[in-house]
Amino acid sequence: MTSRVIDMRLRKLEQKASQSALSHLTDAQLDAQLVDCLTVIAEPYGGDVRAMIEDMRAGHDPADHDLAGQIERLMSNLREMSLPPLQ
Repeated sequence: MTSRVIDMRLRKLEQKASQSALSHLTDAQLDAQLVDCLTVIAEPYGGDVRAMIEDMRAGHDPADHDLAGQIERLMSNLREMSLPPLQ
């Protein structure tokens, strides 16, 4: 692949990224939005994200188990960045 083709593809990707609905947000705003979304998703569990994860792990669906692991990793990353803790 020539550098010209690679440059064209990179420009297309950059253009798509700049058109994203979230591209105008800062990292802190994106992180806060993630925390807010997780809290809303956990509303059926009294806003307790840990209880939601435990319920997902207790189920039989492998997709729920995978999602629970992803949420745990996200929570760990948020803690490392010293963001407000989730329940």
